[in-house]
Amino acid sequence: MHKKFLMVAVICTLVSACSRDEDPAAAAAKAQHAATIAGGEKLFNQYCSTCHERRGRGDYLHNIPVTLLNRRSPAELMAWIRGSEKHREMPNFRQLSDEERVQLATFLRAQAGR
Repeated sequence: MHKKFLMVAVICTLVSACSRDEDPAAAAAKAQHAATIAGGEKLFNQYCSTCHERRGRGDYLHNIPVTLLNRRSPAELMAWIRGSEKHREMPNFRQLSDEERVQLATFLRAQAGR
């Protein structure tokens, strides 16, 4: 299902870009980024939303400080998601693949930018 969504998103973006004379490579990159965010949102809803529900106010996520999201690199966010013994009550999500952690970190950074 996710692969079909990604392919449809890429095709739609490329067709849209061609009609506006946008660089197809840039359009493909935008489509890939959008698909990564969508994948991250799906993972967030599956694993995180019970504790980190959306709360209006610009749709910031409860108990995730925007400063954490803005000050951390994507690699640091992925390490945070994977977890360590140093922080929190949050479960460690070591079962997520590197790709899934990238998707989740990208989604979280996108939410901070809202």
